[in-house]
Amino acid sequence: MPRLRRFATLLLLPMLISLLPTSGVRAQQGSGMPIEPNRAPIVHRTDLYCAGVISKREITPEFMVVGGEKETEINSYTTSNVVYLNYGAKHGASVGESLYVVRPRGKYENPFTGKDLGWYIEEVGMLRIISVQRNVSTARVETSCDPIRLGDLVRAYSGYVAAAPREYAPLNRWDLPSGKLSGQIILSRWNRNFMTERDVAYIDIGDDKGVKLGQYYTIYRDPGIPEGPVGRGHRVLRYDDDFPNRVDEYRDDRYRGADFSTLRGKKREAEVVDGRKGLPRKVVGEMVIIRVEDKAATGYITRVTQEVNIGDYVELQ
Repeated sequence: MPRLRRFATLLLLPMLISLLPTSGVRAQQGSGMPIEPNRAPIVHRTDLYCAGVISKREITPEFMVVGGEKETEINSYTTSNVVYLNYGAKHGASVGESLYVVRPRGKYENPFTGKDLGWYIEEVGMLRIISVQRNVSTARVETSCDPIRLGDLVRAYSGYVAAAPREYAPLNRWDLPSGKLSGQIILSRWNRNFMTERDVAYIDIGDDKGVKLGQYYTIYRDPGIPEGPVGRGHRVLRYDDDFPNRVDEYRDDRYRGADFSTLRGKKREAEVVDGRKGLPRKVVGEMVIIRVEDKAATGYITRVTQEVNIGDYVELQ
């Protein structure tokens, strides 16, 4: 018996230890969300360099990838591959210089308002020049976000600064609007309709509205908005279905058309609509700003409570 008791103690000890509080993590009380670290995630280097922008300035197709060391074997290039550029010493190229590889996708309009926001430019990788001739240079792919192809453009490396970490605070999933600067998610990297943590999204406010690098924004959805891409003012609750004006649903003539009945029709619909004023919004995530252009900004989603959609709104914290 003593042996059995000692054996049982050994089995239970790890379970008891796991229940003790730890200093490195904390759980969101009552939120149903997994345990999260004390500091919000920092933007990963690759995500920072591959975020892309919506810029009012079109990129001139002057310097580009014109060949590759293994071009007879492959037609696209990734990390560690060697490529050739029409950018040489006479253009100012130098060994050790870093360059971005970009792919302009065309002019982009806000899908909900039709407002022209500029040019959508994908960032597909980063190169480092390893050899320079008069008219051309040779470069190695340092980072590849997407396979680099002949004709992709290159531009000078300007350097991007990641947002500093901050103390963790639980998301209030039913928070009321604060009245601060707000906008809407209009596009995502790789053109996805649904996003989650570590995804990149573009919003329809930029430097012209006061957006700054490193700002954190709450991502939210108005009550009644369904899952999927929607626009501002989209009404989803179908009151005609929720409040059918059908007297044949009543089983007892004594209660036919009674004022308290939920099948009363338009009157009850109006009462419910009026009662919905001031409902809390549904907070679905948080993002940090990693790029700012004139009319748009690029955000990195740091955490979510559920999938983030095109059309969700953002508000400065």
